[in-house]
Amino acid sequence: MQCPGADSLFLRANGNFVCWDDAGSDKVLQAYDPLKRMSRIFSDDGPCSLISKKLAGNTLPFPETCPGCYCLSSRGSPCFNSRMLNVMQVEPSSRCTLECKACATPEERERLPLPSTLSPAVFQKVLKDFSGSGIDIRTFDFSGHGEPLMNPDLWQIVSLARKYYPKAFLSLITNAHGDFELNNVFSGLDQIQFSIDGVDQESYEKYRVGGNFAKAYSYMKSFTGAARSSGSSVRMIWRYILFSHNDNTDQLRKAFEMASETGVHELRFVFTHKGNWSTDITSSEELRSCLIDLEVPSRSIQMDSFKSLRKRQTLSQLLKRSQILHGTARKLWRKVKRSPSLSTIVTSDFYQLYEPELKQTLNLGNKLLRKGRLRDAQALFLHVNRMVQLPVSHNAAYDPEFVYKHLGHSYKLLKNGLNNYKTDASI
Repeated sequence: MQCPGADSLFLRANGNFVCWDDAGSDKVLQAYDPLKRMSRIFSDDGPCSLISKKLAGNTLPFPETCPGCYCLSSRGSPCFNSRMLNVMQVEPSSRCTLECKACATPEERERLPLPSTLSPAVFQKVLKDFSGSGIDIRTFDFSGHGEPLMNPDLWQIVSLARKYYPKAFLSLITNAHGDFELNNVFSGLDQIQFSIDGVDQESYEKYRVGGNFAKAYSYMKSFTGAARSSGSSVRMIWRYILFSHNDNTDQLRKAFEMASETGVHELRFVFTHKGNWSTDITSSEELRSCLIDLEVPSRSIQMDSFKSLRKRQTLSQLLKRSQILHGTARKLWRKVKRSPSLSTIVTSDFYQLYEPELKQTLNLGNKLLRKGRLRDAQALFLHVNRMVQLPVSHNAAYDPEFVYKHLGHSYKLLKNGLNNYKTDASI
């Protein structure tokens, strides 16, 4: 099994390193301490190493938390290297301007430990500790449970990452509710993603509650315009989650036209099982067909299927294990990034249930049960159930029984095996 916690870290706005996914984001792996070296978390005997060892043995690191983790995967194996951190996710702010329906509620944000804004001084100490320990950080992902632009020192924080790790890949995700300034473009970012799910106020605000479409679109347009005119190499992506209220043909056509007008490099449609997701367009194949019908140039459509995306993720796992291969891939990426296409391409991404992977988890559970590892098998069975049930709270039209039916024999076999194990134990 694997999860990001084996080779990546999540730095919260309060300076604590916590578990990667929403399910464990309150679980502190290492609290911020100005008098101690923060890089200890990634040492050979630190929390990440222990997580990796447990995953390698098909044991959940935190049985009370891991079953609810969306990032847990039965594919592949963990890759821990105390000299190579794959991703440091950095949360500039835990506060947000919006109240998106599938995100943390204002009440949940209020309960988070303060401070709610990451200090440049705290981040600089973390960077000094990691660079001083000889740990290479490949990627900085500036995102989290809040809106990065709410941190007044955001661009200083981004620049600090570039200063200490000049070869790292720096990416930012924002809802674009900020006031654009030219220094935003020259902070050192490699990539920025604008989360704007709609083409007007009506289609946008149904998910991005409290949001202002005109303000978000204006920020994106200002950023891309300045980046294009200055020759900046930052890659700009418009992330557009597909819901039932923003997926009709007129809206998709308008989105492509607006994306081309602003000059973003990529319009990325995202499939999800959160919120009132699209039921008319449920796959990249359907989306491609729709876009072609709308006369979007076929050369501009570069869709991933779920299957091909998984293959690329498997390749990414291989690259993680080799500094030479990863370094070569990074050089190729920078070469492509510095020669961006003038036209906008359309891509896809997925945040959905993937039934084949759930079946793999069930099969692993059956294997562990045959070895007598009841607790581990129970934990994996609980994980599958939680993943199947998770979308219920976001969409009343979702029927988990439909997914259970597709899981079929694998699900029944583990369920019956666990029931029989309990019966045999009570005799």
